[in-house]
Amino acid sequence: MKIAYFDCSRGISGNRIIGALLDSKVPIEFFQSIIHQLLPEEIYQIDYQKIHQADQRCTYFDVLLPPYDPTLSFDQRPKRNLFDIIALIRRSDLNETIKTKSIEIFHRLGHAEAEAHRCAIENIDFHENGAIDTIIDIVCSVAGLHYLNIESVIKCRIWND
Repeated sequence: MKIAYFDCSRGISGNRIIGALLDSKVPIEFFQSIIHQLLPEEIYQIDYQKIHQADQRCTYFDVLLPPYDPTLSFDQRPKRNLFDIIALIRRSDLNETIKTKSIEIFHRLGHAEAEAHRCAIENIDFHENGAIDTIIDIVCSVAGLHYLNIESVIKCRIWND
């Protein structure tokens, strides 16, 4: 069984997971193809580069979105709800395992958001420019783990301080 270990002592995010997957030899072209399948019409840029952080060399990955139009009210800004995102994933040509695991994660996230905001899951919207960053972080993380044939993920906290 192939296991991925994530040292979460300084936190974890989709950007950090994708950076670690790039360091584990998942090609950036693989992630770009995943993103293009899901979001062919969206406007975004991908930034990735080698950096030094806490005496370690790692890959920094980020999704750069255009700034919000300041003339738009909060309600007018682009957003997607959980069910829009699930439909987007289901319509894609991605591997069924990647689709299923990504949808499971979005369900968990949607339920956590609904609980935090004390509302029905149907009322949860992902606001950052139509959830582009969230979609890329989650689906590319799942796809990268699948690419490497990772069967289990263990998160650990290693305190060096």
